[in-house]
Amino acid sequence: MSKITLKDVPAKWRAREDFDCNGTLKGESVNGYLWGCGRLNPEELVKLERDKNNIVFVVHSYKTPIAWVLQDGTEYKVRQRFTGTTSRHAGRLY
Repeated sequence: MSKITLKDVPAKWRAREDFDCNGTLKGESVNGYLWGCGRLNPEELVKLERDKNNIVFVVHSYKTPIAWVLQDGTEYKVRQRFTGTTSRHAGRLY
């Protein structure tokens, strides 16, 4: 997995290339979602649960998934608001 800076995140997201941004923001290919739910609110948890078996790429800030891609190419970006670093991470994707 390549180490990158925040400015490189959008390109990695678009290309679906695995990345690690100082261990706090990561994107990786998966076969079904294997990570935890971090600090997702109940509404976003429902969406993660609905999609979990079809996720092929996920981006998480610390341990919270903030975006994922399904097998059919559909992108989902978490809509809940976060504080501090996670908001900055999400902003790089959105």
